[in-house]
Parts: sequence; C-alpha cells; structure tokens
Amino acid sequence: MDLSILQIKVITSLGEFEGDLQGDLVINEGNLTESFVDQPGKYAWYAVLSSSSEATVEELKYSIDAKRDYINKTLYGKLDTKVREDLDEEGEKVTETKVTSRIYQEVEYINETAILNDLRAKYIEAVKTYGLLKAAREAMIHRKDMLVSLGAYKRAGIDNNELFIKSEEITDKEERVKKVLSNKTKKVSKKEK
Repeated sequence: MDLSILQIKVITSLGEFEGDLQGDLVINEGNLTESFVDQPGKYAWYAVLSSSSEATVEELKYSIDAKRDYINKTLYGKLDTKVREDLDEEGEKVTETKVTSRIYQEVEYINETAILNDLRAKYIEAVKTYGLLKAAREAMIHRKDMLVSLGAYKRAGIDNNELFIKSEEITDKEERVKKVLSNKTKKVSKKEK
C-alpha cells in the first residue's frame, strides 16, 4: 500500500506547510502519556490548516465570481463599444458575429480570461487541499477516540485479566454442568424405553 499520500504539502492563506500525517497518527502504546499530551496540539494543527484551507477555497470562489462578472459585464461592454467604433471607422459592416469575434481577440480580454482560468486552476487545487486537510482533521478525531479506548483498556488491564480468568473458570463449570445434564438426560431416556 502506497502511503506517500500521507506525506502532505499544503499552501494556505497562512503559508506553505509540509507534514507527515502517517507519523502524526501513530500512537505510542508504550508511552500513552506522550500520545495523550501531543493529541490536542496535533488536532489543533490540522484543524487550523483545514479552516485556513477552507477560507482559501471561499476566497478563490469569490475571486472567480468577481473576475467572471468583470469580464462578462464591464470588460465585454467596454470592448463591445470600442470594437463597434473600430469597425465603423474601418468602414466595415458591424455584425454581432464580427463584434464578438474581435472582442475575443482583444489583448485585454485574452489577459483577463487567462487570469480567470488561472484562478479556476488554483480553486481546483485548493478544493483538493481542503479535502485532504478535512480528512486529516477527522483522522485526528479518530486518533483521540483510539487514545481514549487504549487508556481505558490500560486502566482496566488488571481487571480484564481477572475477568478473563473468571470467565474461563465459568466456562469450564458450564461445560461440566452440560456434560452432567447430558449424561442424566441420556440415562433418563434409556430408562423410559
């Protein structure tokens, strides 16, 4: 199984970070105290990165909407007027097809569209990063649950051993009782025949 996916590198509004999720999820059963102590910090780290990443997604979403609105409304309208004037000055017949075609060829339109496409690519990457960090935060919650379970097991370890021994003794007694009852039932059945 390839665990390289658990080596994470993320860029959020807080900066660029690298982490080892697999290593952060490890619980040292020999020293549970250490794992208990580092759990809140690990969880907080992934929770903060996740929240920051979510904010980055929302910021990019807003930027995409704003850029698209600017291109479709303000820039397109400005270029539409310019192109119509240029076509008129050139003595060409002004048609919607010619106007639209020329708008798409304008340097300003091409540059703004490139910026929009770049924002969309960053948005896709930010959504992936947010998904990864959200999963990492959830994994830290599962780690906490496992720590709680291991701590309870360790605290009750002696009692569990005693319960296991008593359970074995009870099982042995039950087996002997079943044998005795089974033998008596066989003897009663033979007498009735």
